Amino acid sequence: MKKFRDPRQGAAKTARILGRALPFLLVGAVFAALLFFPREEGAEGSARSVVSVWNVDTFEGGKGSRTAFLAQAARRAEREQGEVYYYVTSYSAE
Repeated sequence: MKKFRDPRQGAAKTARILGRALPFLLVGAVFAALLFFPREEGAEGSARSVVSVWNVDTFEGGKGSRTAFLAQAARRAEREQGEVYYYVTSYSAE
């Protein structure tokens, strides 16, 4: 007498195989996309960025010196990076 397999067992096995293979398929798809669709170098280089730096003082003393230090560091970073500008703002906790 021939035994018939339960169709639920086949579906469970297929789901288990797909569950294990799916991460590898996704990683392969990402690598294929990077390989076949490279980024254009000129598109990113033309954009200018502004980084806002907030100095929030939570205690008394030295408020101006910390802001001055951050502004000086921002100017130095602007010279080194070129198209990135830094905007330093000082706030108090009150």
